[in-house]
Amino acid sequence: MQWNSGVQQLTLPRRSTLIRRAAFAIVTAAAGWLVVAGSTAPVIAADGPTLLYRLSLPGVSADSTPPPVAGAVVTQHVSQAVDGSLIVSGEVHNGTAQAVSSVVVSAKANSTTRTTTALANQRAPGAFALFQVALPGITDPNTPVVTSVVSYAPASGTAATGLDVTLSGLRALQVTVTDPVSGRTTISDSTTVLVIVGSLTNTSAQPVDEVSIVVGFYDSDGNVRLVASTSTLSVLFRNPGDRTLQPGKTGTFEVPFSRDAYLGIPSTLRPVAFVIARPLNQP
Repeated sequence: MQWNSGVQQLTLPRRSTLIRRAAFAIVTAAAGWLVVAGSTAPVIAADGPTLLYRLSLPGVSADSTPPPVAGAVVTQHVSQAVDGSLIVSGEVHNGTAQAVSSVVVSAKANSTTRTTTALANQRAPGAFALFQVALPGITDPNTPVVTSVVSYAPASGTAATGLDVTLSGLRALQVTVTDPVSGRTTISDSTTVLVIVGSLTNTSAQPVDEVSIVVGFYDSDGNVRLVASTSTLSVLFRNPGDRTLQPGKTGTFEVPFSRDAYLGIPSTLRPVAFVIARPLNQP
């Protein structure tokens, strides 16, 4: 599977305004940023300068003098928080001159080490991918954590292109409950899970397969605070079990994540959406 090169960014409301706003009006700007119209004046997410390398540890937020060293695949924009266990989120940056795949990231805290594969099978030179690692048994958010890239491989094949993703709003997950006696069905809002909703359009001439959407939530310092994903894409008139997205077709999605984790972050979060997909019939 490969990542589409396009991203979509959206400025979200916080806490008390989160539930009150029933909908978002989205306008796509030429550079790919969005204007979000709510009950207050529109907020425009302006494109700022490229961030330098940042590694966040408890009580420390230090930028290096240069950007990531050329030729290296490194972790960057890392953050940590407790949501049942210690959750470490961040990016991996491909500073090499070739596309890479199967990037494995390690996170170590105390005597606990866990690894995960970055959420993209292929990254072009200079590009980045998201990762998230859970360290079970650790509940202190100030526990020092060390992250590193432990392995990666040269990429093969070609990347999927022409996949345009749009984020259109944030709301509580809708839960459907059916009474076993009366058979009556009711729909209510979840008190623990939020979803960010959006759509994906295949503007290329080639069908794609194994589509997933990954959303990273960035704080005002440019660090990744949450990572969420879904492989469920709803496409009208598509056969059950079919995961392809044909040229010209559009699908909708909902990416779920923890409400407590989101509201517990004391910063305005900016979600950025990426698409993972494989050109059809490519190994």
